[in-house]
Amino acid sequence: MRLIVDARFEDTDIASAHSWVKDFESAFEELNRLVQQHWTLTSALLVDEGRSLILPIEGIDGTPLAGELLAREAEWNLLLTPPPEHPRIFRPGTSSSTPTTPAC
Repeated sequence: MRLIVDARFEDTDIASAHSWVKDFESAFEELNRLVQQHWTLTSALLVDEGRSLILPIEGIDGTPLAGELLAREAEWNLLLTPPPEHPRIFRPGTSSSTPTTPAC
């Protein structure tokens, strides 16, 4: 993926730059790094296989996102993973052909 950024350093003119990134997370990390170095972002475009996406620069404040993104990903995976099936339990005194499922 190619990240194309227009930014201004302190009171200078707007400069354009591009860099290669491996995924969305690294694109946002690169934008945050620029903000940490006192660049003011004016636009950011991500190009991948002929498709382009304008990135929202309003929320880029220089705070690293990697840890936060990994935490959200873990939460999403937990929420989207179906619960394990309860094993069927045979209770004494019941017919072996009538299994029961434990109450949750």
